[in-house]
Amino acid sequence: KPIEDAILAQFPEWKRVTVNINYVPALDSNNPQDAAMLQKALLVLATERPDLYIMDKNAFDWVGNQGMVRPLEAEVNGELKALVTPEMLLKGVDEEDGTEHVYAVDIMGSKLGEEIPVLKNEMYAGIREGTEKDANAKLFIQRYLEASK
Repeated sequence: KPIEDAILAQFPEWKRVTVNINYVPALDSNNPQDAAMLQKALLVLATERPDLYIMDKNAFDWVGNQGMVRPLEAEVNGELKALVTPEMLLKGVDEEDGTEHVYAVDIMGSKLGEEIPVLKNEMYAGIREGTEKDANAKLFIQRYLEASK
């Protein structure tokens, strides 16, 4: 609820925000509990349909390979071009055609991120493939980038 309230304060034009937090353990972990947490995260990703993912690099390495986030080339070469640097772009390889794409953008440098009450070391934003609220997800990323330090 505190995270949802913080985001709603940043986007007063929105009526509702729902936040789900999933723990994705290190992919090379040998801990049996981590394997169970990874299965749980996969189940949540398969059944929930968020519009936007905010993740660390470890989660991106896993989610990006699951085909959950869509390429962002149009945005980073278009309306977001002046707001991003090459270092801010998180890329991955499309498993179907083997081409590299930008799938997420580093928003950790945003002052807005400081208002989100959660412990974080990295914040990469990616838009879910097939979301019905694509414009809101893009607005979130754009507003966070505009508030970069």
